[in-house]
Amino acid sequence: MKRFFRWLWLPALMALFVNCQPEKPTYVAHVDGEGITIRELERAYTDFQPQNVYKLATLESLREKLDELIEDRLIVHEAYREKLPEYPDIRQAMDDERNLQLYNFAINELVYGRLFPESTLRQYYQYLHKEVRVRHIFIPLNPLAPEPLQQKVLNEIVTIRRELESGKDFSDLAKKYSRDRNSARRGGDLGFISWHPSPFEMTAFSLQKGEVSKPVRTEIGYHLLQVTGERPIIVPPYPEVRQRILNELRREKARELVGALDSTAQVLKKQYHFAMNQGNIAYVADKLRNVPRDPKQPPPAFNEIFSEEEMQLELAGFDGGQITVYDLGRNFYRLQTAQQIGSWLETTGRIRLFILEARRRGLDKDPVFVKFAEDAVNALLRKEMENRVIEVRANELAREQQKTSLRMSDWRRLKSQARREWMRELRSRHTIEIHEEALQKLLRRFQKLAE
Repeated sequence: MKRFFRWLWLPALMALFVNCQPEKPTYVAHVDGEGITIRELERAYTDFQPQNVYKLATLESLREKLDELIEDRLIVHEAYREKLPEYPDIRQAMDDERNLQLYNFAINELVYGRLFPESTLRQYYQYLHKEVRVRHIFIPLNPLAPEPLQQKVLNEIVTIRRELESGKDFSDLAKKYSRDRNSARRGGDLGFISWHPSPFEMTAFSLQKGEVSKPVRTEIGYHLLQVTGERPIIVPPYPEVRQRILNELRREKARELVGALDSTAQVLKKQYHFAMNQGNIAYVADKLRNVPRDPKQPPPAFNEIFSEEEMQLELAGFDGGQITVYDLGRNFYRLQTAQQIGSWLETTGRIRLFILEARRRGLDKDPVFVKFAEDAVNALLRKEMENRVIEVRANELAREQQKTSLRMSDWRRLKSQARREWMRELRSRHTIEIHEEALQKLLRRFQKLAE
């Protein structure tokens, strides 16, 4: 069975903090006066070590993860000191990243929020406060089995349930009938399980102690469930797990979400009067079909195919914006037909409309989004800064060591050495404070959760 805490601590798309008053933060470190909170370290650490995270935590491992967060901050500070965001290509990349995150945020609010209202998420959160001990009787069934076989298996599991209703012992019948041989030897016992939004776990959590379920159909067959006990567990506050609950529900309801996303996009297209210019699309497709496509030769530059005037041609328009030939950009080489251009416009138009609607609703000012976008942009800056600095320094080390021919392992070693030396320089230039009491507090919290 899927275990809730296997996914609870996996990296999430967004760590949303919704509908809550922020508590006064406790800081584990400061970098040039900018704080790193205990919650930031906790999330980073549990993402890094999702299984048995509490039992494995030590002060040393927490310090190692904190060092990574400190280095991340140092690199971002250095990027701004070097005025990296003022470079036109970096500024454009930062804008693109913010727009991408706003698109994702808009989907989260406009689509998923409608399917999974706050009341539903909070109800599911209550299930996380306990684990239940379950035993089952299992009869396998292929989901593609013919109808007569499906009916035969259903009749078999119903017959077993009637025996249970007549007073026979669940453990004895599990040993006799269950095809899950591992648990059957233990009378069907599966041990304690955590909540998960799937039929098996949701049924188990709806049962009273000793109650036997009706036949439960899963992707692998039919089950009869009985809860034999429960125990409380400590979980993080609701705001910290809200998005992760939502992500899990999204995975379980993937088909419904695709339909909801499409229908929302259609509403936005009507609302903003989205329309394609078929004449201009045909004109562009005709020009692209005539572009030489020799795999042995680099493709011609975009401005060699289209003039400045042609780049301004509108391919699709909507209230508040348009998509022009210029927007084809680096995508032009893989688009040859009007149909391909149309599909690209549908995707691009959907993104633009969700972003436009998000701004109309003020979602781009939402503190949750602002923080998430800031983190995403900082990640981009870190990667760009590291690529620029470490590449240069590794080449300098190669020259100092008079290495003219490098194997991949040599290059990796030089880059690792260059990074270590760079980090030492950054640490010497910036003010870093680490608060040991906060680290101890987090370790005590982990130890309590591990009990």
